[in-house]
Amino acid sequence: MAGGVVSTPGTLLGRTNDSERSQPPYFEWAGESSHWITLQMYQRLMAGWFNPEHSRDPLAILVGGAVFKNGSAFFEPFLVQQAEIDLLPGSVGDYYIVFLDKEGRVLKRFGFNASFLVFDNPLENQKDESYFNYYLEAVDGIRAVELKDRDGRTLARREVSANPPTLSLKFPLGGERLTNLRSNKTWISWEANDPDGDTLYYYVAISPDNGTSWLPLEVDYTGTSIGFGTWCFKPGDQYLVNVKVSDGFHTMEVFSKPFSIGPYVELKVLSEIGGVNGSGWYLKGEEAVFSVLFTKRTMDGLLGLLGGYYEFTGWGGDFVSKETRVSVTMDSDKTVNAVFRADYTMPLIYVAILVTMLLLAVFIVVRLRARKPLPPPPVE
Repeated sequence: MAGGVVSTPGTLLGRTNDSERSQPPYFEWAGESSHWITLQMYQRLMAGWFNPEHSRDPLAILVGGAVFKNGSAFFEPFLVQQAEIDLLPGSVGDYYIVFLDKEGRVLKRFGFNASFLVFDNPLENQKDESYFNYYLEAVDGIRAVELKDRDGRTLARREVSANPPTLSLKFPLGGERLTNLRSNKTWISWEANDPDGDTLYYYVAISPDNGTSWLPLEVDYTGTSIGFGTWCFKPGDQYLVNVKVSDGFHTMEVFSKPFSIGPYVELKVLSEIGGVNGSGWYLKGEEAVFSVLFTKRTMDGLLGLLGGYYEFTGWGGDFVSKETRVSVTMDSDKTVNAVFRADYTMPLIYVAILVTMLLLAVFIVVRLRARKPLPPPPVE
């Protein structure tokens, strides 16, 4: 173990040095990534790395691919691991998977049938392709794998290269606390190399419970990093990442040490007149900053025209302070309230002046009416 990563090297068939290590069980996934949730990919996931029964089964080679009605075919990258055997050597069918040694001699031959019928579309009776995935008994000395039809024609062939690939995990290694609160994605990254120059295919999974269950993130992937949203996962500190690489035949894998996702706490910053920021979710223990955008604000409507305003006096709630900008350690959910004092001094002054002027006007009118001269007496 080095650099916080468990690396499992393999031999020609990808046997691990720790053959007794328990394989992780399958963790059902209903993802949003439409580019890999297809029927054939789902079959590969179900038959692949995430089967909980593998630790009690013999070493096997997962051979998958597709055959077409026009006589063509292709292989998917092979995987080597413990699994229940699907086909027995010597079985017969319309197609055959053949293991060959370096001299071209047949080591094992497995027959199977392919169906081009469509069962879930009543408007379409047949399809052009038929996908297959079979675990076959692993034997030493394999140098090539061929797919043949019943007439012996070779439809696909894969040469087994001499050397397995190398693989090392870059992130996460273990001990990190991951979050998507400040970015759209968290990135898993690794490095790999193949001495023979083969194209490498990666299989990435994440475990929320220290390897008891696994969730596939990518399969048959050719990049060296993937982004995933941690909002899909519950907070916890027993997460692991597993990356496997295949050069089409040889298989290697690495594991991270445990890392954390979350936990999260919420900060609510409230104000009856607005003008505050800092509300949101934070990692527990993270420093959060909240503040007011103004210390004074003119009142709305007539009161504002008369000079009324609100003045910031401090914070109340779970944190008390008179500072306009505050930093707080988010060790739990918190709610803070911005306290503003309403100042009606100028409106009251204007109202007092107005009332005084009105009273003065009334007084003047009354006095003027009291001083009005009497009319002259009538002429006799």
